[in-house]
Amino acid sequence: MLNKSYNYNPTPPRVWSRVQNPCTYTVPDSNYSEAFIPLTNQIVTQTEANNELKMIYKGNVLQYKGNSARLTKSQKYSQLARCAGPNRTKVFATQTQTYTNPNTTGLLRVGYETYSYPNQIVGAPNNISGPFAYNIPNPNDCSGSSVQDGGTLVCGTYANPCSNQIYKQGISTATICNESAASNVPGSQILCWNKKVQTWFPKTRYFMNNSTDKWPVNYKGFVSAIKSSPPILTANLSGSCGNTTIMLSWNIQNNNCLPITGYNIFINNKLFAILPSNVYTYSLNLPDGTYEVYITSISGSNESEPSNTIGLLIINDTETIIISYSNINSTHYNANGYTGVIVETTFTPTNPGYGEASFITCKNLTNVSVLIVGGGGGGGGGFYSNFPITPPPFTAGAGGGGGGINYITGLTPPTNTPIYFKVGSGGKGGPANINPSTTDQGSGGVSGLLSSLYITSTNTTFTSNGGFKGAGAGSASAGGGTGGSATVINGIGTFQGYGGGGGGGAYSTGNTATRKKGLGGTGYTTIGNDGTNGTNDNFGTFSGNGGSSTTYSFSLPFLGSSILVGGGGGGGGNKQGGKAGNGTGGLGGNNTTEEYKGFSASNYGGGGGGGSQDFYEIGIPLNYGGNGGNGVIIVWWPN
Repeated sequence: MLNKSYNYNPTPPRVWSRVQNPCTYTVPDSNYSEAFIPLTNQIVTQTEANNELKMIYKGNVLQYKGNSARLTKSQKYSQLARCAGPNRTKVFATQTQTYTNPNTTGLLRVGYETYSYPNQIVGAPNNISGPFAYNIPNPNDCSGSSVQDGGTLVCGTYANPCSNQIYKQGISTATICNESAASNVPGSQILCWNKKVQTWFPKTRYFMNNSTDKWPVNYKGFVSAIKSSPPILTANLSGSCGNTTIMLSWNIQNNNCLPITGYNIFINNKLFAILPSNVYTYSLNLPDGTYEVYITSISGSNESEPSNTIGLLIINDTETIIISYSNINSTHYNANGYTGVIVETTFTPTNPGYGEASFITCKNLTNVSVLIVGGGGGGGGGFYSNFPITPPPFTAGAGGGGGGINYITGLTPPTNTPIYFKVGSGGKGGPANINPSTTDQGSGGVSGLLSSLYITSTNTTFTSNGGFKGAGAGSASAGGGTGGSATVINGIGTFQGYGGGGGGGAYSTGNTATRKKGLGGTGYTTIGNDGTNGTNDNFGTFSGNGGSSTTYSFSLPFLGSSILVGGGGGGGGNKQGGKAGNGTGGLGGNNTTEEYKGFSASNYGGGGGGGSQDFYEIGIPLNYGGNGGNGVIIVWWPN
């Protein structure tokens, strides 16, 4: 007999136990990130919920319900109505033949009437302290020519009896908080109790006879631990112009031998449609907006994990959609007589990658403009060492190159035909050397990734390459990163390529460690659009600047402003990291300001600055290179 071992966990895994602990209720549409606590009627995060419940249980114990009269809410109200409450013996005024004080506790007095003093008004008070005695001193030594009569004292709020100016005000809240020491509880934390919570006697469970080790007979809630495979989802524009829809389609490559009984479609994390197992397409008609769509497969009562998520940006007035296949954010603008879309990747230099999407329109759009920018290169890390070397290799990192740029105008995209977008992230800055007591060197950054646009109907490709990384410190030949180039295959429309700016070299005290400039990227067709070169370090106060160019400014009419893209980062200095290439090339670091790390690019395609040659604190490597800016694709057309 062949023995086999199976690791099978049903869902739910312990259905034989009917013991359930008290729990909070999850808040709808919060993705289980928030919880509602009924006892205090508050919504907190799941992280805070456990601590809040522990506080309630601890506060309940400290009420010592067993030592109280255990009055109900109705009985407490009855006592207060009969003036038999906890303040039934409290007095707030006093008067004798020679002394009068209507406010012995110094509470705030409101709603009173004021009379001149002295006065001849019949029945009115004629002494500042009131009510009717004449020539009796004011109990608070208040001087004045007026008399107060009547009014109400505000509990918990204290005021100066002469000026009525508040100096202490109570907070009206059901929650009382005090230091734990006030309840003889060890520790220095604050304990809180909500007076609206009805106290109770905790019950300790010593026996759980209903929790056994056997499966319940005829239990109906078992779910298979083996889930069906999630579908693979795609989307396309369908129908004729004037009546377009978004057609979803899906398939399952491996269903784990489980029969599929249906599909669930989710839009923006809400169930949108339930479909039978023999349906593999679904037509969507949605208003203008941004949507996230995914689908799950159903096998009986078992639901698969979500499929890949498709992002949709729908612009109905031009029957245009942006379909995001992965890692894309699309933002729609409609202003100044233009429609614009900015397509960005959700990847970052620390988590690099490409975002991919397609642009589909069913209207004959004309005079479309497109700006494509590659990711900027990361700056190199700096190098500091106290190792005895002559000359000392104190060297800063070089700046990263700027991303290449393609600028297209007068484009007429084909209708009902996908135009594929690919948007690359920027490059990460290089780390500094870890141990200054050795000769290990600062590392180079990471090159930026390209961005591209591909038109299927004409086999046209526009590519804006990423900027190259800035070199780490310690090499006598390497320098600033080369700017990304701009290339076109089978070009259509009017376009112009711009090479990204080259990164700057870095400052050094060693004659053999000259940091060379980075070369500008190559623009398409016209040398005049090549990116400008960075500069060498000059063995002086400043390190090499990044390549700059005033032609890297582009006007976006739907924003009513211009943006700068693709400049090279500056090389690091002695005490300061290089500035990022935010469109016009980064400056080299100087020798006085102590900003050790290279500056990261804040715009599209800018190169990161190089790290300095020094540390903020010896032994803690902070002179790393700055990150390059992400690439982008921007599309706009007149309305």
